[in-house]
Amino acid sequence: MKKYNLIIFLLMVITMLSVMSGCFHGQNSAAKGFTINGVSVEEYKIIYAENPETDYLAQYPKYNVIDDIQFDRITAEELRDAIQELFGVTLEVCLDYRTEVSDYEILVGATNRTIEEEDFFAMSPYDMLAGVDGSKLYLRGGCFGATYSAKEKLVELLKQRSDNGKKLVALGDDYAVKEEAQLTTIACLGDSITEGASVFIPDVVVDMPENKAHYSWPVVLQRIFWKSSYVYNFGCSGSCVRTDIEEHAFVNTLQWGTLMTVADKVDIALIMLGTNDTFWDTNHRLSDNEVQIFMTSYEAMLQAMLEKNPNMKFTMLNCPVVYGHPNSATQEVLDAQLMTYATLMEKNYPIEFFDMRAASSELDRSVFSDGIHLSSRGSGVVAQVIATVCEDFYDLKK
Repeated sequence: MKKYNLIIFLLMVITMLSVMSGCFHGQNSAAKGFTINGVSVEEYKIIYAENPETDYLAQYPKYNVIDDIQFDRITAEELRDAIQELFGVTLEVCLDYRTEVSDYEILVGATNRTIEEEDFFAMSPYDMLAGVDGSKLYLRGGCFGATYSAKEKLVELLKQRSDNGKKLVALGDDYAVKEEAQLTTIACLGDSITEGASVFIPDVVVDMPENKAHYSWPVVLQRIFWKSSYVYNFGCSGSCVRTDIEEHAFVNTLQWGTLMTVADKVDIALIMLGTNDTFWDTNHRLSDNEVQIFMTSYEAMLQAMLEKNPNMKFTMLNCPVVYGHPNSATQEVLDAQLMTYATLMEKNYPIEFFDMRAASSELDRSVFSDGIHLSSRGSGVVAQVIATVCEDFYDLKK
């Protein structure tokens, strides 16, 4: 009888342990994962927006220095990989207009899906928005880098709340991000070489406005640093440093006025001015007095920017090489630029110098469309050179 009772007791203990084990197993299963308003992320697809430049740049692929410009897709794929690493779920990444709309979508970038709660048209380049709208999770920035920053912020939240995948993360309507992305702002000051004048696609049309928008070197620089930076192109055709040439002085241009409105955000100013300072001069030379005017004009420009933003840093890029334009970017201007840089350094201005004349002299002449302005390929080549400068001087990340 005692043996029988012992057997019954042991069976009861084993049964209780099995039940408890099952309960604990169920609790652990429920305690892991990622839900959006109660729906498991396993039900979701990640939807991204196509780069608006896709069709235009696809016409001339050999002039593009960036192989992959689908920046929102890259952001979406990195989000997919993070979710897989944390929760063991691999989501499909899909292009918006090639994918049928469904209830369960994570939206990355300016997709063709509608989010009722947000006014995306009012966004600045730096704004990043993220939230849950019904069963959809959205990440949107005013530029590609801001969208990428919104993704980074979400991934960090998922890591923290899940204890690196060990706990359940439940995002609901209370999840909302409305702030500015911490991007490095680069302002490119220059003349027609920076603006993109005479940038053209061979055998197409010279000076098409859209070519400037897609192929000036600051635009290409933006593509290179799309994750970390926002690049402004303040190039103005015909502009010069000297303020005694009032009609063409850069500080009298619309671009300068626009720069002053955003200067508080500018971290780095890349200044490539000087090519026109002898071109507009009656004698196409710089007298000793005019060298002094050049130097004081340059310093006054930096002072005005520092008054708006004391933390701004500068890089002086001297005049690129020119062919067949003897009155532009003369040796006198190059000397004046070096003298200006030395003086500014003595006065402890936060300025670096890069010898663009030497760097551009090593380039094939085909990078110049007319001997002075950059071709479409030339803009890409120069942007890569300047990107290396930014990496070396400011530790910028691609």
